[in-house]
Amino acid sequence: MLESTQIAIEILSNHLKLKQQELMNISNEGDIWLHPVLAISLGQWISPHFMIQSCMWLTSFLLNYDETKKQIDDVKCEISTLKNIYAKKQPRTNFPEKNVVYIITTADLLSQRIYIIGKAQDLKARLSTYNKTCEHQVIYYKSCGTVENMKMV
Repeated sequence: MLESTQIAIEILSNHLKLKQQELMNISNEGDIWLHPVLAISLGQWISPHFMIQSCMWLTSFLLNYDETKKQIDDVKCEISTLKNIYAKKQPRTNFPEKNVVYIITTADLLSQRIYIIGKAQDLKARLSTYNKTCEHQVIYYKSCGTVENMKMV
């Protein structure tokens, strides 16, 4: 191993607070695994084309860092806005009865006279799994008493 390679491994090991053996591994079959920093360094040493390409990527990233960061921040803002519009939390009503059969609908489904019928051990928890883009209205629910009775329905 070249002295410069050994020095680079020691520097990276100290910087990452890892043992040198954790930065590279050679299997019994001869396969070599290197930490990504060492792999890039090896690639740059082996291929002048890779060296130039990786330097160009890094330079492009550094020169466009502010623009790239702004684009990422804009995307995060868009995602947050969409989340607030479409994935808003619906108010949850507490249903103290357990093991219930229920009928629910949404405003859109109600206009079409469509209802959802189901059963649940905990109605509040069950309602939280429905589509969050619209509010589900409980039309009717009735406790069956036990899980066995509910399963017979």
